[in-house]
Amino acid sequence: MLSRELFGDPLRLSRESATLLAVSVLDLLMTHTLLRQGFHFYESNPVANWFFSRWNMVGMVAFKFVLITVAIVFCEVVERRRPGLGRRVLELGTVAAGAVVAYSLLLFFRHVVPVIG
Repeated sequence: MLSRELFGDPLRLSRESATLLAVSVLDLLMTHTLLRQGFHFYESNPVANWFFSRWNMVGMVAFKFVLITVAIVFCEVVERRRPGLGRRVLELGTVAAGAVVAYSLLLFFRHVVPVIG
């Protein structure tokens, strides 16, 4: 039954999935930019930090995109069983990731740009 849900129909949440992926790429770029600045910045997610401390950005990217893949698959399954719910969950995840990007931009402009300028 699960295989039919995942492989039988086209994706129902392709637009939402693409948006989440785009915001997540921005999050990774901002994380990388801030972590390169030195000891002032660190990865605050302990699980992501574990991957980063062992495999640097390669580990962080792998961790991030495995999580995103799981979230998208989960939301596709939920959307097929409860229309509208999977879409709302992905949209909420996108808003949360966007908030992280906005906060990272705030940190960047407060702490990095004045040093450069």
